Amino acid sequence: MQRMKKSTVTRFIFSIFIIFQFAYSFAQCLPYLTIENGTLVKDCKPYKAIGVNYFDAFYRVLKDPRDKSYVDGFKELSQNGIPFVRVMLGGFWPSDWELYQKDKEKYFSLMDEFVKTAEKYNVGLIVTLFWNVSTVPDLVGEPISAWGDPHSKTIAFMKQYTQEVVNRYKNSPAIWVWEFGNEYNLLIDLPGKRYPKVAPQYGTPKTRTKKDKLNYRDILTAFSVFADTVRQIDKKRLLSTGNSLPRPSSYHLAYFGTWEKDTLEEFQHMLKLLNRHLSRELCLLIKSLYKHLPQFV
Repeated sequence: MQRMKKSTVTRFIFSIFIIFQFAYSFAQCLPYLTIENGTLVKDCKPYKAIGVNYFDAFYRVLKDPRDKSYVDGFKELSQNGIPFVRVMLGGFWPSDWELYQKDKEKYFSLMDEFVKTAEKYNVGLIVTLFWNVSTVPDLVGEPISAWGDPHSKTIAFMKQYTQEVVNRYKNSPAIWVWEFGNEYNLLIDLPGKRYPKVAPQYGTPKTRTKKDKLNYRDILTAFSVFADTVRQIDKKRLLSTGNSLPRPSSYHLAYFGTWEKDTLEEFQHMLKLLNRHLSRELCLLIKSLYKHLPQFV
């Protein structure tokens, strides 16, 4: 338990679902989140909850199969009434995918145990499949801009892994949300030589080039293919891009390549554009929080 307190709880970042409660019941009685009539629903009732980022819960066991500290982690979360976590369900660096590539049976046996433990302690999972923007392109030997090519090896790998994971866990009550990546929108349309980090010891190239720069069209292609791939298998669960809120200059970076501050309308345009593969109700909910964000005021 000491391991949990030292390396997990102190690193949690809170994520919030905010909805209005209503007095009536809903038709969909499912153990995970869905949207009905514009309202988040779970177990036939409107739902609101506070959860946490538990980034490395599965990553630990992927790096060391003997490390099952997530068991104590889920137990502690359950005891403290935390109903869901956001977790990376894959590797961070290219080298972290070695087990998946060489022994899928063992890889998924580790994941099976992880998901079953979440089920045991009634902890919901927002699973992020491709956390680090550069990892899949690096893994298949393509530039990062390959996310924008629907015929690339990058997109093919993404589709395959998504199909395998969604098919395997589509009936698990622990899976609440299928999420693509982590804040890809903060890495797009950046002027100058701003490239994702290199770490050759973990399987990345030694250097980056202009082809490793992303624009908003690239990630929209990736989001679209991801959403279509998931929806062919699971038509009910929520989808998430994993995007952060747009940068204060997101619109101007995308269309003019400048850091000029966006207006409220420009912010709303980018929020809708970059998350159009999410449920519309969630996008509108986030928009309503705009006036409370001092960086845009």
